Amino acid sequence: MRLNAISLFSGAGGLDIGISKAGFDVKLAIEFDAKAAETLKQNSRDTIVLNKDIKDISGEEILNLTKLKREEIDLVIGGPPCQSFSSAGKMRSLNDDRGNMIFEYLRIIRELKPKTFLFENVKQFSYIQIDKSKPKSSPKERSKDSNLVINMLMEEFRKIGYNVNNDIINSADYGVPQKRERTIILGTLKNKKINLPKKTHSNSDTSLPNWKTLGNAIKSVNDNEECMVYMYKRKKYLKLIPPGGHWKNLSPELQKEAMGEKLKLGGGKTGFFRKLSYDKPSPTLCTSPKQPGTDMCHPEELRPLSVNEYAAIQEFPKNWKFSGTTIQKYKQIGNAVPVNLAFVVGKEIKSHLVNEI
Repeated sequence: MRLNAISLFSGAGGLDIGISKAGFDVKLAIEFDAKAAETLKQNSRDTIVLNKDIKDISGEEILNLTKLKREEIDLVIGGPPCQSFSSAGKMRSLNDDRGNMIFEYLRIIRELKPKTFLFENVKQFSYIQIDKSKPKSSPKERSKDSNLVINMLMEEFRKIGYNVNNDIINSADYGVPQKRERTIILGTLKNKKINLPKKTHSNSDTSLPNWKTLGNAIKSVNDNEECMVYMYKRKKYLKLIPPGGHWKNLSPELQKEAMGEKLKLGGGKTGFFRKLSYDKPSPTLCTSPKQPGTDMCHPEELRPLSVNEYAAIQEFPKNWKFSGTTIQKYKQIGNAVPVNLAFVVGKEIKSHLVNEI
């Protein structure tokens, strides 16, 4: 039995593909970025794709376009723009227009009242503050901290009538060849919460298969012509670094030369001059494979990962075509939800809808 889903902030379709594999028909997808919407249109022939600002779309319009009644909408999915909540985006929270998109997601849920919803965002969304001038709560106290955006949002979902469940889950624990931690919120109108998916893979639990690796994902990728390039200076240092290494593998003299003022930055800085390893999951894909602080250098070749390798790590089908320039394609793929992560969460939601009273 196929169920009905509506997709918000759809991007290039990673979440939609996984949800579809889990047994849902994505009837309509809304995406503001023109090239991402074009990607959806050329790959998702059975889905109505709206290239519009979600602020200009009402729940009534969604019902009219899909010819669905409210009670026929089984699931609404979406991940509002995450840049204002991510480390890379300086975690500006609600002080960024992109952060306010969570309220548009909330509005659509309020107007459609679907049976269930899936909200997805970056890991940092689970502990970003509304008022940054207030003291931060400890991890144990976060669930009760009214100054956290996530708690404010979940309380709003409860006011509408939803039973909510949330957690931070690592894509690698579900067979994705990438360490990508995401916040998910699952909501249902039923009395029992939707179960969070059980882990299928592990790097420590011997009763489960090992994490999948970068090698599992990209060794079979043959067409790597569409790819960014490194300048000579970057290659000069990267060629001295072993697979799985980074700037700290350089001599002390070369570390100073390569890093310069960046040596004064806090943290481990392990994304600088990073060369990937076939034997480990990929680090989290960003919107570009050659940003200085999130380098994604191929294990054997002095180049960033290609567009097709990016797509393989995110588990897009091989025949999925991306629209736009090379930079735009990297951005679409880097912003996506890994297909298998969407699939395992989607299976839990479908099981809940079919089996729970």
